[in-house]
Amino acid sequence: MDIANKYKRYLSVEKGLSIKSVEAYMRDYYEYESYLYNNFGKSLEKSQISDVKSFIFELYKKNKATSILRKISSLRVLGKFLVREGVLNINIFEEIPLPKRGKYLPTFLTVDEAFSLIESINPDNFINARNRAIFDLLYSEGLRVSELTSLKLSQIDFKNSCIRVLGKGGKERIVPLGERAKNSLLKYLELRNKVAKENEHVFLNKSGYRLSVRTIQRWLDRLSPKKITPHGLRHSFATHLLEGGADLRSIQELLGHESISTTQKYLHINFDKLAKIYDKCHPRSKRNEQQD
Repeated sequence: MDIANKYKRYLSVEKGLSIKSVEAYMRDYYEYESYLYNNFGKSLEKSQISDVKSFIFELYKKNKATSILRKISSLRVLGKFLVREGVLNINIFEEIPLPKRGKYLPTFLTVDEAFSLIESINPDNFINARNRAIFDLLYSEGLRVSELTSLKLSQIDFKNSCIRVLGKGGKERIVPLGERAKNSLLKYLELRNKVAKENEHVFLNKSGYRLSVRTIQRWLDRLSPKKITPHGLRHSFATHLLEGGADLRSIQELLGHESISTTQKYLHINFDKLAKIYDKCHPRSKRNEQQD
């Protein structure tokens, strides 16, 4: 078995990554391998730190810091694997400093905008009922769009009002199914069975097969009160929970974040809002004080 296939097996079996994650790691693998051969005529086992630095320098010419950060992190995993296999003596990718990640405050809807989006859809036909249920689950349950499109009927427990979600890396979590989202889902399922060509996935296209992420984004672009992605509805879910008094650990569990640091970005969003209210309303706010 060659290095590429061994690495792919390592990612999928030993690290337990999803199919899409494995594909992303392998793209980075082939991109570096190709660069190494085309520019220096080298194979992976001859790779040196200077080659990696040259590769990263080229990345900076056409990629954002977040993209470069992801690629370096991916290559560090590759380096660890190559050392384990005896291909390299040291993980040469560990010598490359990570670029600073820019602050990113995701776009999200207000509570009124989220309710308006969902309740403006009259579930009087298959498409409308499906879209309302989709937006309700993304906002009310905080699902990733990939989790939603892969959701199967067997994962929904109407009796106990919960959903068994399979997240990144196949990790499972249980999220409560709210009454509004539950009603939207039940209404959709009544109509779903009339068009279904397969009996596993919950959300189907008009031809009766599994729905794509792209279709969800297209409908969201058409119906949302502001430009937002499906992931933006998940951000809205977390932000509104925090504003309502939920603690970070609970939000982390509901979102399926492996690290609390991933969830902590919502603190910045919430603090920004509180700071603006303080600056605007509090008599002791320095920005509101008038000079004598």
